[in-house]
Amino acid sequence: MFVGVFYDIGFGYIIVSCTIAEDIDEWWAMEPAITKSFDATSRELGEGIEEGLFKSKNALPLKGHKLPECDYWHISGIKDFIAFSRKVQGVRIKGEDGVLRVVKMIRGKSGILIYPKPEENREIQLRLDTPAEELERIVKDLFSEETGSNIKNDNASFITQSEKKEF
Repeated sequence: MFVGVFYDIGFGYIIVSCTIAEDIDEWWAMEPAITKSFDATSRELGEGIEEGLFKSKNALPLKGHKLPECDYWHISGIKDFIAFSRKVQGVRIKGEDGVLRVVKMIRGKSGILIYPKPEENREIQLRLDTPAEELERIVKDLFSEETGSNIKNDNASFITQSEKKEF
């Protein structure tokens, strides 16, 4: 299972579940993405991450050469992935070998998000049954490292991309 969590104070959190694309042996984003407002409560954000992991775990692998489009970044109001990637922070949560591996994405030379090299990797390993509130705390702590501030924990909203609601 594999989930990307993206954050920006302007639009909040986008949680993207992924499934394996067998023909290219890569993780592929699935629609709909889960969104949470920037001030989502610990419980609500944690449950959104758990929902994303559940969707990824139970998704069927993609087969064939025609992979579905998944432009999850449009939810943010940004139409271009490169511009989206330069604006947001990102965390990867991958379940494998009986653990959740949480990694903060870093900025490459062009300013877009990339995964750190293994020697730069500050991976956090958690139990697969880690409570939602703990997942949320770790993700927000990783995002706070870059902003230098605490991320709010008040009210929240939950929408999916298919509902096409504004934040």
